[in-house]
Amino acid sequence: MLRKINLSATAIVLVCFFLPWVQVSCGGASDTLSGFDLARQDSTLLWLIALLTAAVLVLGLLRRAGEKQQPFAILSVITGGITLLLMNNQRGKFSDAAALIPAQLTGWFWLGLISAGAMVVWARARDTALPFYIRHGFSTIGVGYVDLTTGLPHHDVIREIG
Repeated sequence: MLRKINLSATAIVLVCFFLPWVQVSCGGASDTLSGFDLARQDSTLLWLIALLTAAVLVLGLLRRAGEKQQPFAILSVITGGITLLLMNNQRGKFSDAAALIPAQLTGWFWLGLISAGAMVVWARARDTALPFYIRHGFSTIGVGYVDLTTGLPHHDVIREIG
């Protein structure tokens, strides 16, 4: 079930990349720009959204149910994080209320942004709680460390939502 949620969120992000993100209106005329249009013009880093989400979809569909989840979960978290970062950067560019020509972000943009957030689930798990996290589908990443605030040993954990 959770695997389908992640793949669905990834598919939504990819589809929304090709739908209108920004609507510009001036004097009764209006025009829209999709993530694809923005990537073609001046924001070439936006191509990472399409490439990474396509990779997550393909790998997610080709992956067998019994395979290790950690590599796919790491790719999914990285993809979701990069997508959130890039889309938030675009949000900042078009959220200027004092602009000469007003531009609005569309519902497709917000749906894509929220779906990208659904791809990212991680936590800082106390070592004594690791069995709980593992039982609930999380995988440890990296080496353990001592949290400076609590002085207790921790591991970073991620969960594939899909």
